[in-house]
Amino acid sequence: MNKKGFTLIELMIVIVILGILVGTILPRITGGQDRARDVAAKTDLTSLAQALELFYADYGYYPEVGVGAPDGNLESECIAQANAGANGTVSFALSIYLKSYKLPVASRPTLGCSGYFYQELSRNGSNNQAYIIGADMQNWAQANFTAQSGGLLLTAGNQTYAAASAIYGPLSAEAATAAQSVYVILP
Repeated sequence: MNKKGFTLIELMIVIVILGILVGTILPRITGGQDRARDVAAKTDLTSLAQALELFYADYGYYPEVGVGAPDGNLESECIAQANAGANGTVSFALSIYLKSYKLPVASRPTLGCSGYFYQELSRNGSNNQAYIIGADMQNWAQANFTAQSGGLLLTAGNQTYAAASAIYGPLSAEAATAAQSVYVILP
């Protein structure tokens, strides 16, 4: 009558422990965290785009990199919480239009920027009438553009945009391996 073996309770405990381990390890293996970060970045960019539109409604142009009204230079800046306290930055200008004056925090650097990338654009010859904001995607399939350093003339729809510091092109698996895959918003 002295049989050795596992009781039903012991087997159930082992199965539950294995289930918990698989549940915590499987998302790391399948890239679930990367997709979640990419979705969060897209949501952050949407919030920043709404803040930019509110700024445009108040001033008639999108924020200028540096102090003052548009100066004719097409420049870029990092939109980051670290810059939000510096008057004259795009981060400061946008923080006023965001809930609790807090800028979203990027999960990874974008185009050499510690936060989200902001680029002034000219639209059909007028400066600061458009912008690009972007975030680096960890999964290239979540991106809508590729980006590289250099000058740019971009046509989207029936609008022509000019920028100084990045080349954006159509996204493909081949292009994504040669350049940074980003998700950008154009107004």
